[in-house]
Amino acid sequence: MDIQMLVVSETQLICNVIKHVVENQKEMRVIGSTTHASDALAYVAEERCNLVLIHSQLSKNGALSLIQTLCLSHPWLKTMVFDLPKSRQVILPYLEAGAAGYILREDSVEEMVTKIRAVHEGQPVICPEITAALMNRVAELADYRHGLAVNMHTLVDLTRREREVLELLAQDLSNREIAQELVIEVGTVKNHVHSILKKLDVRSRRDATAYLPVLQSFREEFGFSLNGRRNGLHLSAI
Repeated sequence: MDIQMLVVSETQLICNVIKHVVENQKEMRVIGSTTHASDALAYVAEERCNLVLIHSQLSKNGALSLIQTLCLSHPWLKTMVFDLPKSRQVILPYLEAGAAGYILREDSVEEMVTKIRAVHEGQPVICPEITAALMNRVAELADYRHGLAVNMHTLVDLTRREREVLELLAQDLSNREIAQELVIEVGTVKNHVHSILKKLDVRSRRDATAYLPVLQSFREEFGFSLNGRRNGLHLSAI
């Protein structure tokens, strides 16, 4: 399959230059360009491209956000970021967001074309230094997830009422507001919060609510499900 590329850069000149370079490449062409991330999303929604080349210099950290959005909404789509300095601190966030490859500021036109072809064909284009950094990052995340999983086993010890309180804590409600919501005394809420913090072995309400976003992936193991309630999450025993 030919490479059907969309170029995203707030500088139209850059889009035009890349298009000019690609015109002479076999089985590769720029079928569109845009200076706005929102337009890129609309373009991709029409399934007119299979690779998106994104300028790292989009304003308001737009490149990173666009990559994350595209990877979630169109997992089959290859994304690349270009104009990056050779710095793992800069490169890693883009790879973690889902970028399939990157093009450095120091890369030549030939290197750019080679990397685009490699990404399209599913070949690695990450230098050894970045690969090592990625492996270290994966190990860090694995250790973090293991530690989190150990603590999450204590969630089964929460009573139904404590789970309801935890859910409301995630909505940034005060003790008085939680009391009104559950029609209980403020002192009772304080007792529930103290019990939650103790059972989860955390020091703050915010630390306690940090567990909520990952409960979905543990629901089978821990024996409860998530149901919608107000603007937050509701925990109920299965």
